[in-house]
Amino acid sequence: MKKSKRLLPVLQLKERDEKAAAKRLGEVQQELNASIKQLEELQAYRQDYYTKLSNDPKNGLPSVPATILEKYQLFLAKLNAVVERQQETIELNRQHVEAQRKNWVVANSRLKSMHDLIVRAKEEETMLLDKQEQSQIDERSQYRKREW
Repeated sequence: MKKSKRLLPVLQLKERDEKAAAKRLGEVQQELNASIKQLEELQAYRQDYYTKLSNDPKNGLPSVPATILEKYQLFLAKLNAVVERQQETIELNRQHVEAQRKNWVVANSRLKSMHDLIVRAKEEETMLLDKQEQSQIDERSQYRKREW
């Protein structure tokens, strides 16, 4: 069996690995995008809450009872903590995306290397076949000369 044919199962494995790495990269990228969107929503909600608090004549006046202000501050502190955790989640997701991108690059380069190896093997097989054919042609031409 020719070398190029023997390498085909390995090529199929490399294609499968590259496809799996690309799929995983897409998944973690989607997770990152969802995390970013959630952070944007949290920040918008927080901004709306700040705006409401500062523009509401009932709540924006210094005569607001301390208990209400305390509740607002507690809520805003919790909201700020959630925003910070979401930012940490985004950073972790970015690291996962970068790690998966590196995995995909490695899998893709291995696939390309296997393609190149098969192409070289086919070229060698073609050259060997050409040499064999040329050798047969030369041998036949020598027989014809002897017959004369």
